[in-house]
Amino acid sequence: MKTAITAALLALSIAACSKSGGGGLQGLKKEACACKDAACAKAVNAKMDKYMDGQTSMPSADDMKAVSEAAVCLAPLMTGK
Repeated sequence: MKTAITAALLALSIAACSKSGGGGLQGLKKEACACKDAACAKAVNAKMDKYMDGQTSMPSADDMKAVSEAAVCLAPLMTGK
C-alpha cells in the first residue's frame, strides 16, 4: 500500500511541472491503462518522466486528471498488487 501511495504521489508531483493542454498526457494515460505488466508500466512511467522534463507551467485540471488516472492504472503493476 505504501508503494502504491508513493507511486501516486510521484505521478502527481510530476504533473505539477506539466504543460497545460494535456494532449500528451492524455495519450500517456491511455497507454498506461493499456499496460498489462510491470515492464510496460515502467516504460510508460519513464515516458511520462521524459514528457515532464522541461515543462514549466502549472498543470491544467485535465492534466491532473490524466496523471491521476494513469497513476491508478500503473500503481498495481509497479507494486505487484
